Amino acid sequence: MAATGSAEEVAEVAERFSLSVFATLRDAQTQQGLKHADYVRYSGYCTRRLRRLYKSMGHKHGKGKYEGRELAAEDVKEARHFLIPLMCAERCWAQALEIKKEIENTKKWRSHRRQHMAKKLRRATKWADELVRLCAARATTRTAMEAEAYASFLKGTQLMEVERRWQGALQHFLQARALYEKLARGGGESFAAEGAIFLELQSEVEPMILFCKYQQQKAQGTSKLSDLQELREATEGASSSLRAQLDTLMSEAEESASLESVEWRGRAVAIPAPRLVSPASDVVAHFKKMEEDGAAGAGDTEALERRLGAYGTLFTLFDTVRQVAQSEKAEVAGGGASAMSQESQDQRRRLEEFERCVSGLMLESKVRRNLELIQSKWASYVPSSKEGRKAVNTTPEEMYRLHEHLKLDVFDLSELASAQGAEDEALYEECSAAMAAIKAILCFFLGEQHNASKRDKEAYLLYNRAVDHGGALEEASARGRGSELFAPILKSAEDVSSLSRIGRCIAHARACVVAPALDRAARGGDSLESAGKAMLLLENLSEASSFVGHPGRKVCALPPTLELLPCQPFLLDTAIDHIEYPEVPTEKTRAKERPREVASEGVGQSILGGVTSMFGWGSK
Repeated sequence: MAATGSAEEVAEVAERFSLSVFATLRDAQTQQGLKHADYVRYSGYCTRRLRRLYKSMGHKHGKGKYEGRELAAEDVKEARHFLIPLMCAERCWAQALEIKKEIENTKKWRSHRRQHMAKKLRRATKWADELVRLCAARATTRTAMEAEAYASFLKGTQLMEVERRWQGALQHFLQARALYEKLARGGGESFAAEGAIFLELQSEVEPMILFCKYQQQKAQGTSKLSDLQELREATEGASSSLRAQLDTLMSEAEESASLESVEWRGRAVAIPAPRLVSPASDVVAHFKKMEEDGAAGAGDTEALERRLGAYGTLFTLFDTVRQVAQSEKAEVAGGGASAMSQESQDQRRRLEEFERCVSGLMLESKVRRNLELIQSKWASYVPSSKEGRKAVNTTPEEMYRLHEHLKLDVFDLSELASAQGAEDEALYEECSAAMAAIKAILCFFLGEQHNASKRDKEAYLLYNRAVDHGGALEEASARGRGSELFAPILKSAEDVSSLSRIGRCIAHARACVVAPALDRAARGGDSLESAGKAMLLLENLSEASSFVGHPGRKVCALPPTLELLPCQPFLLDTAIDHIEYPEVPTEKTRAKERPREVASEGVGQSILGGVTSMFGWGSK
């Protein structure tokens, strides 16, 4: 009996179920409103179908309060279990396309709706992956292949619509097309109707493949208007949303082809060379696209990452324009400045003015990029004087680094204000106000670093300097008022000024509390030193102990003790010439010296005579 039971369990585990995924979806979509692009009706149908499936199969999510119940591979007892993740994915996909239709029809709340659409498409791909997992475990090979093709199509749609990753979307669409072809060929007589469905799916995915290839060529700078026209003709049977995107691209391409000037700070600068029309039009089109997307929210990390990627693409396009402008200038000045004609000099001047305009646009874009980064970090910054600060909060070092990058960009932008026009004077005033605001903010964050390290004196001085810069900022901002570009940094400087006043008071109070303790410790160290008990590091180098911060230990004696050093005797002979000596008579001196001379001569002769008589010398 045990052996029989185990065999039945093995047979039950090995049992696999079959479901025609695309045939089921095609019937439901045809009957529930997708013939007329009624995505609201279709998503409602998916919701009702899911409710019936949950009830009939007993797959409920709690009684009363909702508790999510995961569908495991062991729970699959029939083919209808595969419909649960399939209907969930279809519902999210239909809701995403309905939101996309709203975005195309109205200009209100576009950024919010685009984020909502991205969220729905991500959830659709998640449910498609769940379907692939269940089919791989409990479905037949053909059903698993259909689930994989369905998941590849949804992933390609998400990458194309939301993330704009054309290479990844192209790979998923190509994989889906290959699976469609394989499923269309692998069916026998019983799958003849499904073969026609897979042929229709191939014709639907082909325009998306061509669209992704065109976007890749456009990103590489090799696309042409004729390529877009051929793509539009080849995708006549595409979906309405894809045709709308192609119409938008066509209008942008026609507008860029007729682009004659680039505008910066209210001045239109004509494009001086035909080679600069295409890269300049790409920059203008990318600017418009970024304006439609809108700025990233303070706490939206994914939107911020997309914006940073868009800024990276924009800077690449700017570099392309500047390189073409540099090559045009080199061709104009080929024979040297002395050999240039008047026409060549005028062309060089126009190229320099155009390059200055492009540099100004690029620097302003860098400033906007840095401001978006700073605003996203400000949301999670907690001042060091507050008790709720955690390790996950933004650090003062990070904020200081971001503002340093912003200061460099503002300085480069102020360097462009070299002409004497009214626009350049206004630009210089705006940059001056922004530099004053950045100085105040930098002093504040330096004070925050010292305050976090309990260096109260340094923190107090830096907070005080931030307050001083904030006072000077009012006059500078009055001159540079009306700048939309630097409005966020001026607002941040005002907030920083109030925070600096608070931090200055806290640092001053803490320093007043700590100073008496330090004075007592210093006086205690002096008493120990006077008693002869103070230890010096220079005299105890062999000991492995700390000599910093202890009242009875010092690194060295300051000031050092004085020692008596012996000095060589010295003679002051400068007064010899001014000394008056007493007069001594000469005769008295000679009379006194004569008897001494005679006596000394007699003694010498007597000694010599004795010596000669002893040895017989001197005898006659």
